[in-house]
Amino acid sequence: MRENYHHSEQNSKFGLLPGWPPLDRSFGTGRKCYRWTCREMPRKAAISLTFVALLMVCNADVDLDGQAGGVQVASEARQVIAGVQVGHLKLGDSKGRALELFPLKQNVDQEYSQPEECGTEFNWVDLRYPKHPGNVFIHFKEGTVFQIDVADPSFRTPDGISFLSSPEQVRRRHPSLEAWVLSGNSGGEALGERPLVYWIDRRAGVAYSLAYSKSERKRYVYEVIVFKPGTDICPHDDSTNSSAKKKLSPFTIEP
Repeated sequence: MRENYHHSEQNSKFGLLPGWPPLDRSFGTGRKCYRWTCREMPRKAAISLTFVALLMVCNADVDLDGQAGGVQVASEARQVIAGVQVGHLKLGDSKGRALELFPLKQNVDQEYSQPEECGTEFNWVDLRYPKHPGNVFIHFKEGTVFQIDVADPSFRTPDGISFLSSPEQVRRRHPSLEAWVLSGNSGGEALGERPLVYWIDRRAGVAYSLAYSKSERKRYVYEVIVFKPGTDICPHDDSTNSSAKKKLSPFTIEP
């Protein structure tokens, strides 16, 4: 395995904020996994890339608090629609269609197995903005898209929620969400070393995973998740029936 670039020169080059995790560029090493709990390699390779967006997200009026100068409306190709689609990729589309819209980049994007009921997951890294890349995680079962997780600041819901939005922003726009811990897996250093908290609207088919920032000492939206209404979410590298799964009081931020 190639050396991971954790030293200060690389961090400075890529503009990482003081106190945030060092950049892990091991995504290009040919390992089979990005998820932080996978046995082959921690997923923070892809996640750490995403944190570069904390300095300069592609939408200039979104700051570290997830506040915006107004609701930003994404183009159709970049909208996240609850229970339906992300961009032009729809739930129920074929794997072939997904790869047309999110083409495989050799030695960057990868697909890996998940627990049986969660099929496989394809991690597409958005490198169009090299200083602040994002990630789209597409879940396949029997060759069909059934869940899409978006951790990319260029994708947003019609009401403006995206990667780095604040929990308060989500709550204002979605007053009826349930709060859950879906897995006991730690997010690793890149996600504050705490399990993700999920705010879920099962009827609408949308959820928001909240990660923890050690430097800011608060949570933020890591992913916007689109899934078939009325079904369960596949959490990171765990079963939908994880022993750690538990329902929390509405809008709980820290379990």
